[in-house]
Amino acid sequence: MEANLKDKKHLDGLVLNWGDKFGRCNENEDSIIERKVLEALQPNENLKKLSVLRYDGTSFPSWFGGSHLLNLVSIVLTESKFCFILPPFGQLPSLKELSISCFYGIEVIGPEFCGNDSSNIPFRSLEILKFEEMSAWKEWCSFQGHSGEDQCLSYLKELCVKRCPLLRRTLPPHLPSLQKLVICECQHLESSIPKATSIHEIKLGGCEKVLLNNLPTNLKKVTIQGTCIIQSWLQQIIVNNVFLKVLKIHDFHGPSLKWFSLDLHKYDFLDTISVTRWYSSSFPFALHLFSNLHSLLFHDCPHLESFPKGGLPLSLRKLEIEECPKLIASREEWGLFKLHSLKEFSVSGDFESEESFPEDRLLPPSLTE
Repeated sequence: MEANLKDKKHLDGLVLNWGDKFGRCNENEDSIIERKVLEALQPNENLKKLSVLRYDGTSFPSWFGGSHLLNLVSIVLTESKFCFILPPFGQLPSLKELSISCFYGIEVIGPEFCGNDSSNIPFRSLEILKFEEMSAWKEWCSFQGHSGEDQCLSYLKELCVKRCPLLRRTLPPHLPSLQKLVICECQHLESSIPKATSIHEIKLGGCEKVLLNNLPTNLKKVTIQGTCIIQSWLQQIIVNNVFLKVLKIHDFHGPSLKWFSLDLHKYDFLDTISVTRWYSSSFPFALHLFSNLHSLLFHDCPHLESFPKGGLPLSLRKLEIEECPKLIASREEWGLFKLHSLKEFSVSGDFESEESFPEDRLLPPSLTE
């Protein structure tokens, strides 16, 4: 290919999808052709968005991560079997969003990710960084020893690391602008969460070895998943975050937790609690003390027998109960008729053993749905 994209001055987005390959070559020849095609494209400096799908070259061409792509703000790389090294994306001065997923050949992300130009601070504009489905990835050491280590990713607002089962170390230690952190299904990751005073949303699941040494205190939305994580962190997160608005809890298989002594009167901001796959007979803290709780959802909690002592908060507007047979059996103890703010009520499950539903005075007159 002799033509390139340098003269296409108004081109601001480029999507490259190899699909089912070229249909005539073996695997190695496909990779060589793909690299030659990419090398020849050479987009001009006006390019803003770049997406590459199903690229199976062993490495990317030299213009990837080149400093001449001054206006490139978004890169999405999806699905590669044989690529084992990433380009120096850290040298792109305007890059704000970088997403890499299903790269099955990457084992180490090292200093080459930042680039070799020691005079430039790597990832000086990056705001969103995502790694997903990196099944061979074991180590992240991009910033160690870099001259601008303290300033790397200083503008990063969102970090997402999902389904990287072999990753052991390590997360960036300090992300001063981080607002959202997602770590899921990284079973071997041994690292503290980054120090970030501005973080307000966190999602943790399948990462029992991650340490909450720098527990945030300004969280507004929390999703935690897994027995060990819930046992270790749920109480700390609640106690230390009085501005929490949304709490989602998934997959608890441990013994009953008893935190009924928690003083929850000061938690006026919490408005949503969602509990899914809770396999204990009781819930660990009172609900009626959350004076502004608007939405309460319990899904697939087969052993949960009743709501905590004190019942439901009078502020409740939405109640959803699905596949919780023992809880539904105790419905006459819920006191729903007292909830004059309740507008939406959803219940589903096995009702074959029930003679009637709903019983007299079970539902409040305020219901609209």
